[in-house]
Amino acid sequence: MKKVEMEDSTATRRGLMSLLVEPSGGAGSQYVASSIQQRRRRPRGLQTRERACPMILLLTALFIMPRLVASFPVNLRPAFTKRSSMQLNEEDFHGSIRLSASSSAPAIDCSPPVELSYTSFGDGTGDRSIIFLHGLLGNKRNFATIATALSQICEGDNIYSLDLRNHGSTAQWHGDMSYTAMARDVICFCQSLNLQKVTLVGHSMGGKVAQAVALLYPEQVEGLVVLDMAPVEYCPNIDAHWKAVCDIIDLLHEVSQSKFTSKRDLDMALRPGIPDPALRAFCLTNWNDKTGEWKVNIPVISQQLEVLAGFDLNTSTDDLTYTGDVLLVHGGQSRFVRHSYLPTIQSYFPNHMLTTIRGAGHWLHAEKPQDCISILQQYLQR
Repeated sequence: MKKVEMEDSTATRRGLMSLLVEPSGGAGSQYVASSIQQRRRRPRGLQTRERACPMILLLTALFIMPRLVASFPVNLRPAFTKRSSMQLNEEDFHGSIRLSASSSAPAIDCSPPVELSYTSFGDGTGDRSIIFLHGLLGNKRNFATIATALSQICEGDNIYSLDLRNHGSTAQWHGDMSYTAMARDVICFCQSLNLQKVTLVGHSMGGKVAQAVALLYPEQVEGLVVLDMAPVEYCPNIDAHWKAVCDIIDLLHEVSQSKFTSKRDLDMALRPGIPDPALRAFCLTNWNDKTGEWKVNIPVISQQLEVLAGFDLNTSTDDLTYTGDVLLVHGGQSRFVRHSYLPTIQSYFPNHMLTTIRGAGHWLHAEKPQDCISILQQYLQR
């Protein structure tokens, strides 16, 4: 059995533990009355063996935090960390400030979408809608703290946190976890609630889903914030942080073949491969002790890892571009957004800005929630 280890980082442990106790948030969870289906799966950053490169939690999909490394090697745009007075203005973004005039997405396959479970926050009396998308092995509760805070800051906004396909309370499991399929799920969710234009906030796998929605359905996206994820393919042979994610999923798939009568028994089975208790506890949030079953579709996620690692939108066009305001937030200790990825980011999102949260790893929204709230507030009030 492979052994996955996470560095003894106080920030990492604190971030993981905050996700374990996070409240469910605002108004009741419910299912959207629309049809949607699911495809493949997505990743979450973790650290591998003793001498593995900095790993980051990536599981919604992402979960192991990378080693403490030097600051992001690129001269990032304005650093928002602890600078609540900073304003995001139009000139902070590259290129022109406008949304694509495209009225329809490129031709893609039309498998049925999946009905997504969600939680709403705030009174929902305003016109703006904000949607949070979790990462691999995550769920809609991951953003409860941030969504609740924003609902108090941005009064009247409609704020939603979704369970993506094969995760959380979204009951309908599906064998397809491609990003085109998951993007369509989100669009069907919006249509079911008559949300005309939305601002998307996605972390890790959810970040790729959010980017796919913006590229495929630009006319329905008013804004895009991506937390520590690039629109690129990650390879376990090259990216140690992604290999750690794969090792975690492989281990969960291995133990899922056996029957367990309690969460304690499952915890004991995972201990040899995942010695870190915080990381193990995060994995166990996806176990239903009452039913003795997983809340996530481990077999499909394991099968679809290669799809989740990539960013193939399976379209008939090669020049997908979203020209709206895009903010990419990078964890200073994470390796999921690198200097070498910038040309690809620029090609998809010519009007983007990149900032960093120093001292944060891949789970930046759990490790540095106040910094994330401040950054999101500035973006929304730009």
